Amino acid sequence: MRFAKENTTLTPIETQYLINEIVKAREAVDARNKRGEESFCPICKLPKHSSRYCEHCMRVKLKKEVWTSGNPKIDAFLRKHQDESPVPYCIIEWIEFRDLKNVEFLAEGGYGKVYSATWTRGWIIDWDMKENNFIREPRNVALKIFNNNNFSKNEIFQEANWNQIFTRDRTVRNFVVLGLGFTKNEEGEYMIVFDFCEGGDLRAYLQKHYKNMSWKDKIGLAWNISVDLYRISETGSIHGDLHPGNILLLRNGGSWVISDLGTCESVDAQKEQMEVKGVPPYIAPELLEGYRKTKESDIYAFGIIMWEISAGCAPLGDRSIDRVRISLGLRPPIVPGTPKIYADLMQNCWAANPRDRISAKDAAKTLQVLMRNMMENNFVDEYPVEENQSCKSQESDSSTHRTSKVFRRQLNAVLDT
Repeated sequence: MRFAKENTTLTPIETQYLINEIVKAREAVDARNKRGEESFCPICKLPKHSSRYCEHCMRVKLKKEVWTSGNPKIDAFLRKHQDESPVPYCIIEWIEFRDLKNVEFLAEGGYGKVYSATWTRGWIIDWDMKENNFIREPRNVALKIFNNNNFSKNEIFQEANWNQIFTRDRTVRNFVVLGLGFTKNEEGEYMIVFDFCEGGDLRAYLQKHYKNMSWKDKIGLAWNISVDLYRISETGSIHGDLHPGNILLLRNGGSWVISDLGTCESVDAQKEQMEVKGVPPYIAPELLEGYRKTKESDIYAFGIIMWEISAGCAPLGDRSIDRVRISLGLRPPIVPGTPKIYADLMQNCWAANPRDRISAKDAAKTLQVLMRNMMENNFVDEYPVEENQSCKSQESDSSTHRTSKVFRRQLNAVLDT
């Protein structure tokens, strides 16, 4: 609060907006934990812990709304999470498809398809105590439809449930893409509705902006992602398929979030190792040997992502040699000019032995210290590398499996011996 009031770089409007957001965040924490100053709602007469809203009145309002998805599992899922939500901007809903305008195809992957749209009714952003009703705001959204839409494998619930686990509080900056609810298109196919990330994915961002990025920018970007990964690991969870395609920018100038949560699982889950799936350059070597996913395998993927941020191009080559490359312990070459602390951290993340890898928490702390040093213009040692080891030409192809010619020559030399 003091920072907002004393920051002379902000306009009066920006200062007031920041103060309001801080108050909202604090009251959301109080409401969730039922702490802080208690008062009584003038409408329902029940105790509440926020001056902005009454969680009891909100739940009554939600229960009175008449809707159905046509699928009992979805109805039960939404009702359950609505009843557990303590704050207005934590609520997921059934979204009528007629309220989604300008639906356009965006992309297709192994899981299914993604579309963009405008939700005209809008998501819930607050509660009006005087009107005893929700305050809404129109929103650009993404619609995700799975290939197997018959719910036989529960993919849609797997992703939606993990999204709720990670975003139910929403009292601080989002670290995963925000789930808003479910809808069903005119063909009868169910979709998950997410907040639309206008900045695109990390791979596309680097292709567009890499040449203009300073090391301060690169380190700040890596730090943002490390914090996201730490927040996931802090819940006792594993992402399981981290790569630049599912790291998204909320909006230009905004923060980065992690998406595609259907691969997540608890660290305590005692699952047998399934078929290895994912983008080869980001798959940890132990997974190829039959071991299950861990927080350490997520850190390995983050290390490769750190390299891509430093180089501006995809790390490795075609699928046929990726498994050999990983088994041999080869890693992408350090880019000239890389700060030594950054390079050391990156190499620690992709260590062959999972036990030797740093935690997401400590990775975030290391990058934060390095970022502070860079911002204060302190001298930072560079990692000593040969000039010809770098990825010199930034490749424009968006394929995850392109690589530098230099590294391909290095790899072929090893394979030929």
